Amino acid sequence: MLLVSSIASATEKRFDATLAGYVGDVLVPDGIWIGAIEVRFRDVFVREDKKAEALRFMRALAMRREVECRLTGERLIRAGNPLVGHCLIFGPTDRRT
Repeated sequence: MLLVSSIASATEKRFDATLAGYVGDVLVPDGIWIGAIEVRFRDVFVREDKKAEALRFMRALAMRREVECRLTGERLIRAGNPLVGHCLIFGPTDRRT
């Protein structure tokens, strides 16, 4: 399942979009893949010497879980230009409303 909704206001110059679905892959400790879309977490920083540990943690936490990301409208300047957002990862007992 993949759901994208957005609202853009020309007067406020604000970007408001939500991306929801299931985590399909975790290739970096500060981001996830929802279907074919890569989302990097806003304001999450991982120390270089802790990247392997952080990646294992994120895979255990997020893989195949339901997720909802509020996108900021930013894109990173790197391969694939991933989107940037604040994400909620739902556990097995959480219910989205």
